[in-house]
Amino acid sequence: MIIPFIFNMSTYSEAPYTWFFFKGLDMAKHHDWPIMGQEIYVKSSLKDFIKMGERAAYDADFIKEHLWYETPHSKDFKHFKGYAVNKKIIDDLVKETGSYLDAYLRILRAPYEPLVEDITRQIEDIKANYSEPIEAFCVLSANPSLSAAAAKFNIPVLHYEMGCFREPVYMKTAFMDTRSLHGGNTTEVRFKKFQSEMKGYRNIMSPKELLALLLRPEKMDMLDKYGTRPEVRCGAALGYAVVEIFQAQSGFNDSELLYRLARKYGTNNMLIRMHPFDPYGAKYPKYSMCVDKKDHSTIDFILSCEEIFSIGSNVCVEAMFWGRKAHTMVKSPSYYGSAHTVEEKAPEVDPMYLNFFAMNYLIPFKFMMDPEYIRWRLSDPSEKEIFEKHLAVHLANKKLDMSVMDLPASKRLKAFKEAKAVY
Repeated sequence: MIIPFIFNMSTYSEAPYTWFFFKGLDMAKHHDWPIMGQEIYVKSSLKDFIKMGERAAYDADFIKEHLWYETPHSKDFKHFKGYAVNKKIIDDLVKETGSYLDAYLRILRAPYEPLVEDITRQIEDIKANYSEPIEAFCVLSANPSLSAAAAKFNIPVLHYEMGCFREPVYMKTAFMDTRSLHGGNTTEVRFKKFQSEMKGYRNIMSPKELLALLLRPEKMDMLDKYGTRPEVRCGAALGYAVVEIFQAQSGFNDSELLYRLARKYGTNNMLIRMHPFDPYGAKYPKYSMCVDKKDHSTIDFILSCEEIFSIGSNVCVEAMFWGRKAHTMVKSPSYYGSAHTVEEKAPEVDPMYLNFFAMNYLIPFKFMMDPEYIRWRLSDPSEKEIFEKHLAVHLANKKLDMSVMDLPASKRLKAFKEAKAVY
């Protein structure tokens, strides 16, 4: 069995990972599998989530368009058993460190032994009460304590997050990493393997082809902007005002990023993209004249800038596909292939790496909580097999099949651009 683990101590919401809980529940309910995590998730009722105002619990249209699981019903809660992290462990750590943020950073940076022991006991309990073996845990971002506890039983932990390509512009994707999305070296290790396996492979695509394959048909006209001359030297893609998974690595924040960019390039030569969903509502009045137009898309922002800078935003890796260099300050999916300071020169973008990232590191969103897909990935398929499986899905989304890959590059690009999508 595959067990979702739901844990987040951010304070902008009572239950920030509600959507991931229900994504996991959508899988677990069909198999009567358990779910582990904080009490707020695994011991709450559907009515509790609705009272919290969490759209992921009740908004059928929102769920269908963005999250891709069945709208929850109270009866679903009868088909899983919740294993709750001992709340006292968390409360005691908050008291010891002085704040939820400090406690959360402690948990994100390294295994926290009381939490490791608690999770270990719960794994033992699950093993004693279920006949099925635990095949894997699924978690958003990372939880070193879970990884440490799972390692005692040789249970893999799969780390997920929303992909950099998503609606309403692109076909929806997700990240899935077997080590860590923020701190591991999976992309570097897997890319080297990809290069070895795919040397001379006929289906390697240009960045423009990759974009044409992943763009939704109604957004395909954006591709006409490819190669647009930049208007300013640098663009700052800002994130949430507080991003604990980044702060656990470095105190480098958006304010310092803007400060450094202004010193190096001047405010008249920089553009700022505010995060459209920042729950903290961060504002930087000193740089208000640099903020991009509200009606500009992320692609418009990227193409307006010669290079993109961010703490760890997915905009950086998206920029690479659009022919822009990137600077990513902390380890994240955008880290490999970019520069890591404001001052250093950014590397040239390798089209081979973009093929790996789009077709191998990212997964089609429909596979996010698919037990059969997860089992297949746990069987250690080759990078070539992963490439071809994901490519087939993306082609099918455009009502195309693998035969289109035999076309010359120019005709292949034309076929991608003219295809109609299946949503």
